[in-house]
Amino acid sequence: MSFLTGLTSLIGISSFMGDTSLKYVHTAVARAILDNLTHAIVGGLTWTLILILSKKSFVQNLHDIFFSFALSSFIDLDHFLAARSWKLNDATNLNKRPFLHCTTIPILLWLIMILSSITFNCPSLNQYSWIVSASFLSHHIRDATRRGLWFCPFGSTQPIPYNLYIGISMALPYILHWFMQFRILLPKDTLEDLSLYFYIACGVGLGLHLLTFCLLCIFYCKIKRLAKAESNQLGRQTNMMADFCYTNPTIVPGEELSRRGFSMYCGSDSFNEDSNSKHKDINYGTYHEALSKF
Repeated sequence: MSFLTGLTSLIGISSFMGDTSLKYVHTAVARAILDNLTHAIVGGLTWTLILILSKKSFVQNLHDIFFSFALSSFIDLDHFLAARSWKLNDATNLNKRPFLHCTTIPILLWLIMILSSITFNCPSLNQYSWIVSASFLSHHIRDATRRGLWFCPFGSTQPIPYNLYIGISMALPYILHWFMQFRILLPKDTLEDLSLYFYIACGVGLGLHLLTFCLLCIFYCKIKRLAKAESNQLGRQTNMMADFCYTNPTIVPGEELSRRGFSMYCGSDSFNEDSNSKHKDINYGTYHEALSKF
């Protein structure tokens, strides 16, 4: 019992020490390494405590602890993938959170892996589903103190208060262990029915997505064809106007028609105050000459 208490306290102490140490580190590289290392330690300790609660051998499951340690750290690689750059400055200055920081992803992964383990009778897949959940959730809970938990496509929660975050991090192994025990207590027929319902729902959802995709493709093709037809019609009208404008073979496009006695109306009207009559003042000259459009 004292060992469980000590390991639980160690999760909280590691989280607190890692967060506090970031205040005294000023270089970007050192901060990134320290923050990522804290994620890895908390993830590894979380799965270690779950193993102790499940009364499994610590030595025989050492590779699972290392896997949880590494996965909790590798989650942050999505920063570089989202930035499309291996530069730390680009990875730490993103406009939005990268995809692996969406809490919906580990929930879906856990569901798929659990149901697949039931369908194919694969206990190791069931084991790794819980390791993935512990690694992702410990990472996301720690990040939630700044931006909250992100449940795509529903949105994000409010940032978690710091003291509550420490408490949740310490309680996470016990919560996951309880769910593991609850899953074991369920009858096999119930689990098979749940997996069947899940696969049916996935099939229906996939069918709807494919139908939507096909409709969008058809809609896009129709719009493109319509735009092309309108463009061709406009081109034909332009060519007809061009042919109509120069039906006189003696008129050359761009010719100054003032040489043939034509002029452009200048639009200026003036009144003779003495005669109170309106007359047009049409100027002829090179300044008012214009190239004929016809």
